[in-house]
Amino acid sequence: MAPFDKIIVFRQTGVEDWQLNYLLDTVVEFLEMCDLRDKIAVKFVNQTVNLEKYRVTDENDGWKNYLNGFDIIYAFGRFVPRYFYEFASILLVKDRFFSVEKERFAANGLALLQSSVMVVHGSDSKYNLRISTLHELGHIFKTQPEERTEQVMFFGVTKHCANKDCGMYGDEISLEDPSNSRFFCAVCQRYLKLFLEKNFSATSVAEKETP
Repeated sequence: MAPFDKIIVFRQTGVEDWQLNYLLDTVVEFLEMCDLRDKIAVKFVNQTVNLEKYRVTDENDGWKNYLNGFDIIYAFGRFVPRYFYEFASILLVKDRFFSVEKERFAANGLALLQSSVMVVHGSDSKYNLRISTLHELGHIFKTQPEERTEQVMFFGVTKHCANKDCGMYGDEISLEDPSNSRFFCAVCQRYLKLFLEKNFSATSVAEKETP
């Protein structure tokens, strides 16, 4: 049985329609790349999410007005499986947020692998929004599994690709062409293919070679 047959998208209050639509388009294109468009439905929940309780308000805190993304994704990860069984989920967030590993660090996206949940910042830049969405989808679709040992670095709390020309790189990503067919390096594509074959019997991604 596939781990999920729907991807549901929520948005924070204040996220603009163009940001939501661009994220939805990116998700659909990713699924088309994986030959999953007819196997995974993409649904938008038409109710905004208020995240004010996760905002830093302390005047003396250098992260004032940021959201605590670490707390958000774990709360979201508890909520989604309880009410939306066998769904993957995305929360599109308007405000900047941080995660925590020993100390805080700014993040554009976070993925909770155990329950296929991700949080993405709705950047004003289509490029950045696309990069963040594809990167976190890469985590959800297990391009960086626990058993992976080759070309791996740790950034945040999860494994990342060490190839600087890959969209799954663990630090700031800068790609000339963030299109789906060129986003993942050959190694990440191979792990993606393995995940698809095991869970969805989808194999077409293997045919897309990285130039």
